Amino acid sequence: MTKADHCPREHRKRSILLAVFTSFLSKGGNVLLMLISIPLAYRVLGEERAAIFGVMQSLMWIVSMSDLGTGPGMVRRLAGAVAADDRERQGRIVSTAFFVSTGLAITGGLLVALLLSTVPLTTLFSDAFAPYESELRQTVWVSLAIFVVLMILAALERVREGYQEVHIGNAFGSVYNVCAAGLLWVGLAWYPTPVFLIVAVYGLLILFSTANSTSILWKRPWLMPSLRKIDRRLVRSMTFEGLALFAAGSVAPILVREAPKFLLGRSEAHGGAADVAHYWILTQLGLIGMGFVIMFTRPLWPAMADAAHRRDFTWVRQARVQMMKYFAPCAVLVVCGFSLLGPWFTRWWLKTDGGITVAQFTAYGVLFALSAWSHLHYVMLGSIGLARTAAKVLLTEAVLILALTWWAIYSQGLTGSIAAAAAGMLVVSAWMMPLALRRALRGKCEAIPSADTGLVPVVQA
Repeated sequence: MTKADHCPREHRKRSILLAVFTSFLSKGGNVLLMLISIPLAYRVLGEERAAIFGVMQSLMWIVSMSDLGTGPGMVRRLAGAVAADDRERQGRIVSTAFFVSTGLAITGGLLVALLLSTVPLTTLFSDAFAPYESELRQTVWVSLAIFVVLMILAALERVREGYQEVHIGNAFGSVYNVCAAGLLWVGLAWYPTPVFLIVAVYGLLILFSTANSTSILWKRPWLMPSLRKIDRRLVRSMTFEGLALFAAGSVAPILVREAPKFLLGRSEAHGGAADVAHYWILTQLGLIGMGFVIMFTRPLWPAMADAAHRRDFTWVRQARVQMMKYFAPCAVLVVCGFSLLGPWFTRWWLKTDGGITVAQFTAYGVLFALSAWSHLHYVMLGSIGLARTAAKVLLTEAVLILALTWWAIYSQGLTGSIAAAAAGMLVVSAWMMPLALRRALRGKCEAIPSADTGLVPVVQA
């Protein structure tokens, strides 16, 4: 037996630490790629043609949502099968998730292709792209093909998480970022087109994703996807859980984040377009910060799923206590950082006075801290099979926040929008999600879903 079999707790701890460490390296490579790609695109392609690249990133986001949350559900089940050392079930889980994700990705790609074929590109992407319609059309079809392939490969790459090998995936990502940056630096001088930019950034990713997936299957041949391994019961449970995870992890946050842009733009009583720009700047800072939060929570998902399958709820409780122990001081630092450093960083970053007040930076810092708190509990609930509970809470919260935001924007503008979102989180997820988690871990007679479709009794440690 391996060390992981003898010491699962030590294995979880080591996997989380390795994942966080390599995430910093991967994040550094990602920053390098952004620092090189964006200035090069603007300098070589010009502002209008570089904007095509930004539009394609939005297309990638649309197609990437087509898996409807099946990835996290697969990771949770696979972690349980790995803990049980059940290779047959591991193969069934991976095959089922792979073909479900492939079907959803192809369906999503076909729907986008139908949209692109029937609606003029200038209608979809605005008349500003009319002079570049031919180049935009070529780029959009190449991008769509690349992104569908990446979605299919993503189902295999997430197998790393089920085996608590996030650090290996991060290593592949780090090398990819450096190679893509080098390819852009050299290649844009010879091929100054948006298509080359897409191929260099995302097409190259297919090569590294394929290498990562191949190494997984080479080491564990019993995971090779096969139609004969598909488990119909898993298809149903994985789809329903995936929809819950999709609603909690994608739909609710996107509604809360994106809706204020449209409401602010239609508010004539306050800043209008200026408020939209200020809000966009704040959300970009928030997304950067959330990337660091996800660095810690991504390896936590399979680790908690492994512990839940082994009924090691003592470790789950300890992990929760540790996360909460560090959260409070980090939240204070984040709020102070937004308040004290936000105006300075924005002036340095944008080379101009952003027009965002200190009060708005402070309020957004509070909102970011509440969002991180909500995300932590979403991960902990989802990883032990309570995705539907998290979805109900977060969708209820999203509806409340949208109503509060609509009222607050028309009375207080951008500041009111931020305050409304923070108030909605305080009223709903800030206490309901921790309460749901405590109840699940405390009751002797309660039950949570196991790594497959059954129930595991929650025992008092």
